[in-house]
Amino acid sequence: PPKSSGYLGDATFQGKQVYYSYATCGEKDSYSSEEKIEASKEGISKICSDHKIEETSGNEECPCVGFDGIEGDTLVKISKKEVKYPADLGGSCQAWDEGRNPDCKIDDPPSWCKEKWCYVDPRRCSIPVMPKMAPLETSYQPEARYQNLPLYYSYSTCGGKDTWADEVPEIGIPGCQCIGFDNSPGTTLAKIGDKKIEYPAEIGGQCEAWDADRHPECKGDKAPDWCAKKWCFVDPCSCDAEVPPKSSGYLGDATFQGKQV
Repeated sequence: PPKSSGYLGDATFQGKQVYYSYATCGEKDSYSSEEKIEASKEGISKICSDHKIEETSGNEECPCVGFDGIEGDTLVKISKKEVKYPADLGGSCQAWDEGRNPDCKIDDPPSWCKEKWCYVDPRRCSIPVMPKMAPLETSYQPEARYQNLPLYYSYSTCGGKDTWADEVPEIGIPGCQCIGFDNSPGTTLAKIGDKKIEYPAEIGGQCEAWDADRHPECKGDKAPDWCAKKWCFVDPCSCDAEVPPKSSGYLGDATFQGKQV
């Protein structure tokens, strides 16, 4: 079993004491004593059975990720300059930008300066307002990763409103979210009948009228009404929408996690 760590002092992860594991990395733990191992078994059982997500850790359906209560600093990039934030940036619901972001140090700062937010795992988030990933040019930590994913943030899980982002892409309902890549440059060739038609590379990555002025039947004054309808690609095994998704032939033999698109 994993063991509790004292390296980070009183730091927590989603309100729980921080634990470490050699086993998950394929290594044998020759560091911990037998007493430590037995104590960990008892501690984990109690912590995980009694634990409830604290308010500062966000909504239970979309909890904050990262460590809370760490000492030190994190350098973030804002307008190509490095700005010091606390080391536990984004690990809990706080108004992280208030008094730190240069835009929040003026006499009349924007409303988002006082809004609480934290980093979250988009794969384990099922609240109505989905988390967002900041564009590279405005991302605080563009090279940082959480379980190999870029950092996603959420004001909504902290009960706040995102007035920082310029525009929020529409990615479907919580129980049937869009899949694919949003804001991806380039083109994708869609197979329509015996023709290959150029669509944006990000086709199906968010709710949009992708066929308008692109699909051969959607050009001209007499285009059918479905041309103006928004749609996106979804995972059929993770979609509980009342109307079930349908298989698409646009991407030929393309698959998502081994399944037909």
